[in-house]
Amino acid sequence: MKNRALHILNWISIIAVVMVLFTSCKDEETISAPVISSFSPESGTTGTTVIITGSNFSTTLADNVVKFNEAVATVSAASATSLTVTVPDGATTGKITITANGLTSSSANDFELTKSVYVAGYTYKNPNEDVYVATYWKDGVATSLSDGTSHSSIHAIHIEGNDVYMAGALGTSVDVRAAYWKNDVATPLTNGTADASASDIYVSGSDVYVAGREHNGSEYVAKYWKNGAETILTDGTKEAYTTSIYVSGTDVHVVGYEYNGSKYIAKYWKNGIAASLSDGTQSAIAKSVVVSGSDVYVAGYNGDVALYWKNGVATNLTDGINNAEAHAIYIAGSDIYVSGTEFDNNQYVAKYWKNGVVANLPEGQVATSIFISDTDVYAAGYDGNSVTKSKYWKNGVVTNLTDGTKPAYAVAICVK
Repeated sequence: MKNRALHILNWISIIAVVMVLFTSCKDEETISAPVISSFSPESGTTGTTVIITGSNFSTTLADNVVKFNEAVATVSAASATSLTVTVPDGATTGKITITANGLTSSSANDFELTKSVYVAGYTYKNPNEDVYVATYWKDGVATSLSDGTSHSSIHAIHIEGNDVYMAGALGTSVDVRAAYWKNDVATPLTNGTADASASDIYVSGSDVYVAGREHNGSEYVAKYWKNGAETILTDGTKEAYTTSIYVSGTDVHVVGYEYNGSKYIAKYWKNGIAASLSDGTQSAIAKSVVVSGSDVYVAGYNGDVALYWKNGVATNLTDGINNAEAHAIYIAGSDIYVSGTEFDNNQYVAKYWKNGVVANLPEGQVATSIFISDTDVYAAGYDGNSVTKSKYWKNGVVTNLTDGTKPAYAVAICVK
């Protein structure tokens, strides 16, 4: 009986030791929340690589959820003390949060999202040499996309994800072709047997749409290309041009103008079907098209009047007393922004209209393009002094992109 009691006591002791060890292991396996000690850089644009330093991160990529003020980032490298991430589209200035092992922590400081301003156009090769060089500026730094052997120019810019697309004319020593660039790499759309140029570009998914024109030996023909395959919009018997393209769902919207023998007619094509926006009593030009919901907006001018059309119905922005032109249109929520120019006090003045209310832009004669980012209004254009300068405005404050030593023209702007 005594031996049996000792045997039971021994088993009780063993069980107690096991329980103590188990409890100790449980304590050692306590999960700790991730800690963000620092991140570098502390500011940047979408697409910027950021290294986050701290502790208690998961070594498995997918087990770390990193957000920049609620926008989920891509994690490309992970260790227990370091994460390498990419600032995502949709990020805004704010805290970085990390969720790992079911626990979430935030940075003490904000990551500051900065925006890059892209302006596209062309510059003269030399002050007195009439050869255009295709040029764009990113945050004020110029990049040339042609060598100056023949006229080249950029007329449009479109940013899709981290890819930058531009469209224009690409000149060589023997010809000028319609072309587009993706991340500075050119793709000609025509073979050089006839003069051609691209006026606008739009990217929808994996499809690249480019509007432009090509000479048929007697007249310019309006057309657009989808992934390099052309769609001809006019029959070639009368001069015609496209100026802008926008894709909404499966619908392709193109605007431009066509000569009727005495006047230019503002034109709009939807999936290749033409409609006239003006009646031909005076020359009219359609310059820019955007789609918002089921509504189609087109900016342009009819005679001396700057205006826009909504679903074919015109709204005048000026009274026609002075010559005026609308060059671009942008829809932000319920607000309609149009940029352009008007002759005022013996000179042309760069302007934009918000819901019909005009604002003058200093030190400029033409506002060729407009872009809205959050609550900021960006416009690109140029002045008309002795040597034309490229420039852009942010909320009415001008930034000169060139110094006036040779002519330069800014014709498109995009902010990312």
